[in-house]
Amino acid sequence: MPESPRRICDEQIVSHTLESMDNLMIAPENRFCLVVGRRVAERLETAGQPVGKSFPVPGGVSGITPLVQEILIAVEDWRASQNINRIILFYHKPSARMAFRP
Repeated sequence: MPESPRRICDEQIVSHTLESMDNLMIAPENRFCLVVGRRVAERLETAGQPVGKSFPVPGGVSGITPLVQEILIAVEDWRASQNINRIILFYHKPSARMAFRP
């Protein structure tokens, strides 16, 4: 049975994220990961990367603004309490019709 496009995207972003952080020489214990999407969070944790906070993918466009607000609050809390001075964003970018890449 072929893999779903969503699962392939999830695996691509997880692989890209872990590889990028390794290439930047950020030790896993120094990473504070905030993740949007339950499956991506589970895959990161399965790969040995703890997830500090995760949020569900919004069910529609109306859920995007509240999610972004929650993310900004969480990031600001981490910056204040953990003395974080660098934030790296990993995301899917549309690359072709119905296709995405990290």
